[in-house]
Formats: sequence, C-alpha cells, structure tokens
Amino acid sequence: MCKVISKSDSVFWFCDACKGSVKEKLHGVQSVSSPSICKEIATDVDLIICKKELEYISREKHLQKIVDEFEFTNNLLKSKVSDLERQLVSLSGAPAKNHLFSNNIETKNTPSYSSVLKKPAVSDSSVLLIESKDGVSNNDVMKSLTASINPANLKICIDKTKLIKNGAAVYCRTESDRMKLEEALKTSLESKYHIIPRKN
Repeated sequence: MCKVISKSDSVFWFCDACKGSVKEKLHGVQSVSSPSICKEIATDVDLIICKKELEYISREKHLQKIVDEFEFTNNLLKSKVSDLERQLVSLSGAPAKNHLFSNNIETKNTPSYSSVLKKPAVSDSSVLLIESKDGVSNNDVMKSLTASINPANLKICIDKTKLIKNGAAVYCRTESDRMKLEEALKTSLESKYHIIPRKN
C-alpha cells in the first residue's frame, strides 16, 4: 500500500510494487500508473501513524543532541574541578588529601566569616557617661554632645553611642580614645553635664 506522509518529496513512501511508477503529484496525493497493482492510498489512520513515527524520530535526534551537550558540559566541569584542585595545591604548598569537596582541607588557622565580622567586647574603661546636671532630656544631651565635638578632629574612634536616663553613653574604641574625649568634653560641657567614665 502507498502512504502519503506529507507534501514533501523526502517523506513520501511507496510500496514495492509502485516504486518508480509515480507520474504526477496533485496536492500531495500521488496517482500511480498501475492501479491494478496498488489501488489504495493510505487511510487517515495510517497517515497519523506515519506522522507520529516521524515526530518520534525527530524528537529522538533532538534528545540525543541534548544528551551530547550535557556530556560535553559534564566533561568540561570535571576538567575545571581538576584545574581548581591543582591551583589549590600550588597555593597551599601541600598535596591535596582528597577531592576538593571532601571537606578535608586544613582550616585550623583560617578564621571563620563570623569571627572576622565580630567586634571585640567593649571594655568598661573605654565607655564615657555624659549625664545632665539639671534634668535635661537625653535627646538634648546628645544634641549638645554632637554639636560640641568632632571625633575626626580629636583623632579618636567612637564605635557607638547610646541614650541613657538624662544623658548618653559613648563607646570609644580604646581607653586612650575615651580619655581624649573626656578631656575635650570637660573643657566645653562640664558646667552643664557630669562627664565620668563607666565604672567596672
């Protein structure tokens, strides 16, 4: 039986009896020269089956191409991992014991991310308390404090400030910074505020 798969010449299929006997093409339906030999053109069901077969073949080729690409990418990544392992060995100066991702790399002297970011504990001796003598609010104390001194001019480092009852606490980086700040504030604000270091 002859089967019309599509209008394209490349996907026509003819039975053995009709090979080479095609005379004309009319809208994708082939007429044959020996109707006594082959009287039937494929039914709709046969046509659907052939089209599905073609779709499967096309899909199989496409999937094979994807598999080949994955295989290439996988090999490329493996080579990159090998390169990274070699670079790690050359930087550390010691042979790698196991695979790069086996967590066997020596990390005894390597600080953790959290330990690097963690600030050292503030010593009580580096905290300066400024308290109002006449009951002024802590916000007013802070305004007077920021208006009277500039840490950059004093060359000191202040980590943070904190509002307290009728005043403010200034957390300096070191005790030396606290002493410089205390001296500067006593010169300008001692008449209005108690300026004392926090006791241990």
